[in-house]
Amino acid sequence: MDELVVDLEATRRKARALLDVADEVSRVRLPEAAQAVAAAMPGSDSSRQALALADAWGLELRAWVADATRVAEAIETCLRDFAVTDDRAAQALARMRP
Repeated sequence: MDELVVDLEATRRKARALLDVADEVSRVRLPEAAQAVAAAMPGSDSSRQALALADAWGLELRAWVADATRVAEAIETCLRDFAVTDDRAAQALARMRP
């Protein structure tokens, strides 16, 4: 039978790194840059397009940050659950030994 080996600490570090990246991305100011372009050309079609772009970028960035955060948190939850289950299994096996 094949065995799957997961490096829990490495996986935990990757989840934390993903949270760090999500935090960095949450501070990206692309929408504000597009809004500045719009402000420089008031009333123009380019201004309207820049505002639409700012809205789209803002939505996409927030969605990506939310998704990345959920994934990282899910990984951390799985690792905690795995550790608890693994500890319980080890305790049960220890009780079974004569």
